[in-house]
Amino acid sequence: HLKALAILCVLLLLRQVDGFLAVVTKYTSSTEIGTCTANLKSRSHTTKHGGVLMSSAASSSADKTNIAYSIVNDGDDGEDYDDLLLARLYLKRIGFSDEEIASILHKEEMTTLDLQGLVSGHLLNVPFENLDLMTHPSGEFTGVESLTTVSLIERKAESDLPSLDVKRSLHKIVHRNRGGFCYEVNLSFCWLLHQIGFKARLALSDVSCKQEHPAHVVILVDGLMDIPILVDVGFGCPGVCDVILPLEYDTIYSDLHGDEFSFIPQASRLDDYPLHEGRFDTILYRRRVDSPDEILPMYRFHSEDDLDNDALEFQRGLQYVLTTSTTFNEKRLCVISTERGHITLGSDYVKWVERWETVTEKHLPTEDDWRAALLNYFGVRLE
Repeated sequence: HLKALAILCVLLLLRQVDGFLAVVTKYTSSTEIGTCTANLKSRSHTTKHGGVLMSSAASSSADKTNIAYSIVNDGDDGEDYDDLLLARLYLKRIGFSDEEIASILHKEEMTTLDLQGLVSGHLLNVPFENLDLMTHPSGEFTGVESLTTVSLIERKAESDLPSLDVKRSLHKIVHRNRGGFCYEVNLSFCWLLHQIGFKARLALSDVSCKQEHPAHVVILVDGLMDIPILVDVGFGCPGVCDVILPLEYDTIYSDLHGDEFSFIPQASRLDDYPLHEGRFDTILYRRRVDSPDEILPMYRFHSEDDLDNDALEFQRGLQYVLTTSTTFNEKRLCVISTERGHITLGSDYVKWVERWETVTEKHLPTEDDWRAALLNYFGVRLE
């Protein structure tokens, strides 16, 4: 009897182990990786962007998907992930379902509709923000002074500031559910395009055609048309360009909000913008829907640029952003696109903008209110 009882105990133990291994296998497979995080998937609705069906964030982003990297990696900077898995997690981060991810990763040829869908997903889910430039108050304040007085928001140590290290930016966007400014989000998005199969390259850009040190970066995609296509998911202030723009001169493109865009050769405007003569060959102009009588330059770039992530010009531009630019250094800023416009989180307010008109604005009198807005509307929780 004792022998029989011992055999029965062993069989029961093996059955439990087998069941445990089945659970582990299920939740660590690549197809289940997005559901292995205690159902942290965001509330979303199905939207069609540029012909690509995808899931986009709903009005509140507090419970956006935050894929648990610890399942597949013990490190903190993403170095241990293989590129394919990281690309899958990135696509999940910008709103793609498992089925959509599998479809796009197995496509032999990409299309402009695929590219537009990726751009739209990125803008709807990854905010443009400068929050890693400063150390933030801990909360529990009683008045607006803590939000409006810049001196109370200390600068981070140099070693902790954003950099041109794309792995670091990928970790921030995908794992930490954060965003960034142009050098972070455009370098990361260009990396993703490469992994998926697009021919993408980076170009230096001069905002408003008047920067002493050009400090913007854009993406040019080749191979989908007989001309390059401009892509920019990192021009978040003011506003964003949410459509892909084939580089064809004297053609007018419109976005969903009524803004119009067009390219003009730099040579035809040399007298207006003589700085950096010979460095740029194309200017992107925009006519905003709220000021139809004005056509202003957004930025200029060179259509044949193909720069490395750590190009010297990018290093100089990043240094300008981190040390000189008032846009990035004088206040906290977070912007994310919506299907009707964008949401902006300022120093002591959050506002909803449609066609460049503020439709709703909410005052944030305390640091706790500010952090709650950051979490609820942008899905960002500061460490």
